[in-house]
Amino acid sequence: MHLREVNPSDYSSIGNLIRGWAPDDAHAYLLRHEQLNDYEVVAVNEDTIVGWISGHHQSSSWENLARYEDMQADWMCSYIVKMYVSPSSRSQGIGQQLISRFEAATLEAGRNLIVVLPDETKELARLRRFYESCGFKLMAPSSEYSRMKPWLMAKAIVTQADSPA
Repeated sequence: MHLREVNPSDYSSIGNLIRGWAPDDAHAYLLRHEQLNDYEVVAVNEDTIVGWISGHHQSSSWENLARYEDMQADWMCSYIVKMYVSPSSRSQGIGQQLISRFEAATLEAGRNLIVVLPDETKELARLRRFYESCGFKLMAPSSEYSRMKPWLMAKAIVTQADSPA
């Protein structure tokens, strides 16, 4: 299994991969001739795409974090829009590899935080456990949203310059 950036010949395979999970996105990939987000990587096993991550490094989505008490002024955020691993390929470390690749790209883009909104599905608890195992934590909404349950998860990315010597 190896990871690589998405190319136009992958769009129909991505559409087929996510068809049962995200039909609208699948349809968009089956019809498109360009990427939907500014960062996309696939996991390929024997010429078959078994995983995919899609997100932004140059998005203003991170500005939504103003709703959080623990928002720091220097946060520059990347955002995972979607990630999917085929059920037959789960529990093999593919999801963690996709996250690690996204983290590296986040650093290259000069960002220091990754945010993800796990899909509100029957698998929400499993998804949250997965992201927690990758170092993500639920963010507490600010007091004006305190009656809402936390919904976003985030992970701070530490650069070599930020690490203690």
